Amino acid sequence: MESTPELVSREHHHLSDLIAEVQEACRAGADAAALRSLGRELREAMDAHFVREEALYYPTVWALRADLERPLRALVRAHEVFRLQLSTIDAALSDADTPEAGRLLAGFRDLFTLHERAEEACLGGLGEPVRPAV
Repeated sequence: MESTPELVSREHHHLSDLIAEVQEACRAGADAAALRSLGRELREAMDAHFVREEALYYPTVWALRADLERPLRALVRAHEVFRLQLSTIDAALSDADTPEAGRLLAGFRDLFTLHERAEEACLGGLGEPVRPAV
């Protein structure tokens, strides 16, 4: 059975691959229907991942590790920004505006990569014993 950090990391890798796939479709000049479909797939996959983190993974973690609640809640708040960005990306893909979608995806990818690293660093300490407050 995978641990929560392993699950989150695996999902992050899948999402990064999906972002790269959408970026490649923009570069290759995919047709409008394909771009709309990829945009919808990306938005839905990202949202499903965010929901799992917000409702399943992280509440369980912070119930057991109160010291991780504050940093994880800050990371969860960033999900709303990502959702807004994905809506803008989806609109550009729906309009087949590949230059704009490509630009937006590049910025999104960079921010999401930083976000992934922060989450994984935070979760990386789950195997360490909790030091009692003095």
